[in-house]
Amino acid sequence: MSKAVIITGGTGMVGQSLTNYFISKGFNVHVLTRTPNAQFDENGIYHFHWDTQKQTYDAKVLNNAVGIVNLAGAGIAGKRWTSKRKKEIVDSRVAAGNLVEKMLLTEQHHIQTLIQASAIGWYAPNASKASYQEDLPPNTDFLGAACAAWEDSVKAIDASKGIRKVIIRIGIVLNENGGYVKAQMLPLKMGVAPIFGNGKQMVSWIHQQDLNQIIGYCINNPNINGVYNAVATDVINQKTLITKIAEILKNKIWLKMPAPSFLLKIALGEMSIELLKSSHISNQKILDAGYAFTYPNVENIKSL
Repeated sequence: MSKAVIITGGTGMVGQSLTNYFISKGFNVHVLTRTPNAQFDENGIYHFHWDTQKQTYDAKVLNNAVGIVNLAGAGIAGKRWTSKRKKEIVDSRVAAGNLVEKMLLTEQHHIQTLIQASAIGWYAPNASKASYQEDLPPNTDFLGAACAAWEDSVKAIDASKGIRKVIIRIGIVLNENGGYVKAQMLPLKMGVAPIFGNGKQMVSWIHQQDLNQIIGYCINNPNINGVYNAVATDVINQKTLITKIAEILKNKIWLKMPAPSFLLKIALGEMSIELLKSSHISNQKILDAGYAFTYPNVENIKSL
């Protein structure tokens, strides 16, 4: 029987793409889902129920599994950041991490590697060319604290438990099926490129294919441990990025429409900070670990 990788958050944008990637590499994929008695297994993809609020799970998910990728958590950009929503963002991640931790410390299994998702929201704003590396402390704002809680949710898992833990701080993911790109599709189809603020803020991004490959690389390489930034080498400003996305999607731009900072703040509240801040993050550590990017810069991207 094929080895399996467990994916939490497997029905989200990243999770679906990652599932297809592992299937293409000959793994079975065990998806932990909140849907009870899921009956939609096919082509090496199997579904198992878990409930992060009740902290329960189907232990059969561990059968033949050699790795687990924890992506689970409420969407960051899906809704306005009310106090209730911010609590949901943090609590959903902590509950999922705690349940993964409980499962790995309680059950008999053959898991060798835990890949724990995080985000570059860990870092403070940075517009300089001296890009941020993994050893910096978390920013003091909401996302910095949320990322710290997310990473801490699996803090009991380490080499002393016989499990290699890798934390991946993910940049803006370029994938036309969701997230940043999908949010821009409607105006781009109308020939309008939205420019956030002055558009000069630096964006640390990653193509979905590279994100999949980095996670696979970490699963397969026993020498990789600790925290790694998952961002492309070419950090570019938002105006350049949105223009390139339009080109890739074959949308002709007739108008570059500025969205002034004050309007974004009115419309989005605290979430607008993430659209307006510069984020210049280093990928040197994953490069030093031997990973070679398929898309280190935007110029050679042909599809999302």
